[in-house]
Amino acid sequence: MSRIRWPLAADYLRLSVTYRRALLHAWLNKWQNQVRGTVLDVGGIRDNPVGFDTLAGSSVHRWIYLNILLAHAPDIVADAAHMPLAEEGIDTVVCLETLEHVSDPPQVMRELSRVLHPGGVLLLSVPFLYRIHSAPDDFLRFTEYQVQRMIKDTGLELLHLERVGLLFTVLCDMIKQAISEIRITPMRWLIGFLFLPLATLLVGLERLGMGRQSSVLTRYTTGYLALATKAGKPENAASKLDAE
Repeated sequence: MSRIRWPLAADYLRLSVTYRRALLHAWLNKWQNQVRGTVLDVGGIRDNPVGFDTLAGSSVHRWIYLNILLAHAPDIVADAAHMPLAEEGIDTVVCLETLEHVSDPPQVMRELSRVLHPGGVLLLSVPFLYRIHSAPDDFLRFTEYQVQRMIKDTGLELLHLERVGLLFTVLCDMIKQAISEIRITPMRWLIGFLFLPLATLLVGLERLGMGRQSSVLTRYTTGYLALATKAGKPENAASKLDAE
C-alpha cells in the first residue's frame, strides 16, 4: 500500500480534519489517474477548503460542478436526481459524500450512470458510522451491500470497494471530533496533544493491515469508497457534452 504523502499526512494531526476525510484524500490521490477528460462533480463545492482537490490532475480538461444550492457557485444548478445533461456525455463522474444528503439515492445513481459514457468511471464515497452533518439535510447511511446493489442495479461494473477505516478509525474519529468541540482553547489543545499521537498510531496500523482479517474489526467502518465503470467501448465524451 502506498504511503500517505505530505501534506496529506498532516491531516492526521489536525483536529479540524477527521480521519475519514484524511483517508479519503489519500485513497483518492492514489486513484488520481482514473479521473480524466470531462469530469462531473455531483454535489461538489467550488474552492472548498476541505474539498477533494487532489483529483484535479493533468488528464482533466474540464471540471463541471453540479449542485442544487446556488450558494456553492456550481456550473449547473440542478437536482442530481434529474440532471439537465445528455446521455453518455461525461468521462468521469465524481460523487463524494453526497448520497446521504439526497432523498432518493437509487434515482441519483441511475442519473450518474445515464450521463457516464461507455468506458467512463464513477468515483463514489458514502458514510456508514459517521456523525450527522449538514443538518437537517442528512438522511441516510450505507452498508457495503447497499453500495454493491446500487452500482449493480444501474448497470455499472464495480471495480473496487474499500472500507474507509475500521474500528479504530471509527472510535478515534468520534473522540477527535469531540475534542475539536471543546470551547476552552488551552484545554482543547492539551487534550489533543495527548490524544492525537496515539490515535494516529492506531489509524496508521489499520492502514498497514492490522485487523483486516478480524471479523469483529471489519464490521466497523466510517464508510465506503467505490470505483465503478460503465461497460462499452471507450470514447471521448467532450464532443457530446459540447453539442448540447
